[in-house]
Parts: sequence; structure tokens; C-alpha cells
Amino acid sequence: MAGGGRDSIVIDANSAIDLIKLNVLHVVTEASGYAFLITEDVTSEIKWPSQRNVLQKILNADLVFQVSLNDTKELELYSELRATLDSGEAASLAYARYHNCYMLSDENDRAFMREVRRIITERRLKRNPELLGETIRTRSLSLSDLKRRIDNLRNEILTQRDADDICHFENVLKEVEKISQKIDGKILDI
Repeated sequence: MAGGGRDSIVIDANSAIDLIKLNVLHVVTEASGYAFLITEDVTSEIKWPSQRNVLQKILNADLVFQVSLNDTKELELYSELRATLDSGEAASLAYARYHNCYMLSDENDRAFMREVRRIITERRLKRNPELLGETIRTRSLSLSDLKRRIDNLRNEILTQRDADDICHFENVLKEVEKISQKIDGKILDI
């Protein structure tokens, strides 16, 4: 498996898209110490050309490795999960289960969380705020930089979707601040 023995994280589409929009996917993948994986199903869910281009550059730089479901057990679990989950979530969960990976997703849907608890446990589910907090801890990213990135996006609001993204990212920032406080007893900011 890709990653040279490091713990691996398989990325769901919602997390990948958020990290791309914040322009931090490359920082997180370089700084975290994890091997990052993405299934073909998730790659195909990233539709916007600008986001696909960023992902392709990161794949080409070997910061994220594309993986496939090949084993019969993986494919059976994927098929079962497709009854209630989208293709990317199902593929990521099946891969995480049979490759003992973490899964990175900010999905909170009841069906998704039920399957996470059943398949990999919440202990193996990582969230973007947690990963961003870990990245800040390595000093590869600061809270100020993250705030600046959100402000830059705020200045580019064109649609209601963009405005909704800003609200979401402000909530992510609040969670990152809480996590940073818990990690070091204070908010790290360089």
C-alpha cells in the first residue's frame, strides 16, 4: 500500500472539496505525517474543473494516492453500503474497513454515521477541523493563515452557495480553535 508504513487516511469528497476550497489540501498532506488516499469513486465526485485540476496536481505530486476497490470483500461491502450511501462514501468506508485506514469526512448524515459506527468505529473517523488542528500543531499552517484564507473566500462571494461555504468554514474555524486549545492548552498562532 502507498504510504511507506505510515497511518493512512482515505478522503471523502466533502473533505477533499473543503480542503481544496481553503487552498490547504497540499499543506495538510505534506505536514500531517499520514499517507492520504482517495478512491476512484471520490475522484469522480469532484466535478468542478478548478477543483479537479488541484486534485490532479496533488495526485501527480504523490501527496495523495488514488486507490481502487479490488478485493471481493471490499466490493461486497461497497455494494451493500450503496443502498444507503453515495458512491464515494461507500467506497471510502469499504476501503477504510479492509485496509485499516482512517476515513476523513465531515458528513454527519444519520445513515453515514450509523455505517461508520458499524464498519470502522468513530475512533477511525477524522474530521477536517481535527486534521487542520493537527496541521497547525506542526506549524505548517497557522490560525491566522486559515482565517486569511476564509477572508479571501469571503471577498469572492458570488452565489448563495459561496455564502453558505463561508458560514461552514467559519464553523470549521471555531472547531479548529477549540481543538488547538485542547492540544496545547492555548491557540497556536504563528
